[in-house]
Amino acid sequence: MDWLTDPGLWASLLTLTALEIELGIDNLVFIAILAGRLPAEQQDRARQIGLALALTSRLGLLASFAWIISLNPASIRAVRPSHLLAGYRSDRGRPFPSLQGNERDPSHPGRR
Repeated sequence: MDWLTDPGLWASLLTLTALEIELGIDNLVFIAILAGRLPAEQQDRARQIGLALALTSRLGLLASFAWIISLNPASIRAVRPSHLLAGYRSDRGRPFPSLQGNERDPSHPGRR
């Protein structure tokens, strides 16, 4: 529960919240401008699709950032950029240990 009193965490949360609000407003303006060029009967549908795609892409990016942050430094150093997308270690051609199971527990079945 020490994270509740960490000022760095609250500053990061405030910064991320401000950026998300600003980007959300920017998306609304951009989608409204583009949808305004369409015929009147298609504008509402274009706005709905645009907002759904914007929300989906933003959530996907946040999830990918969280995944990248969760990687341990050893697995990042052992990977060539071409193998990062494939999910394989460059030295042995096996999946990352972090993707196989708990590395800290030697009795875990994913441990090699």
